[in-house]
Amino acid sequence: MNYKPQYKIVRDKFMSENPNCKAKLYGCMAKASEIHHQIGKENIRLIMTQFFLPVCRHCHDWITEHSKEAIEMGLSLNRGHKDVTDAVREFKTNYLTELKPSDLL
Repeated sequence: MNYKPQYKIVRDKFMSENPNCKAKLYGCMAKASEIHHQIGKENIRLIMTQFFLPVCRHCHDWITEHSKEAIEMGLSLNRGHKDVTDAVREFKTNYLTELKPSDLL
């Protein structure tokens, strides 16, 4: 299933509600301009807002370049961790059986 059409809607809403960088690393630019997908953005993970982190470009670059440290700091999550895989499974089940794309707004 292609989640890119829903992503633009979900992303725009999320960014309007979360204008500030939540990573706040040294050199942070304060204003969020991007979303860090804490568990990756493969398939349905692309639209799972509970794993979105609003970040500035500087902080996003650092998180991407220092993935081990980012996980240790809670800025990223281990994609294979049981809690993450369970959350993905539950979200996908709910999304496919109960939710409509407009419910994500």
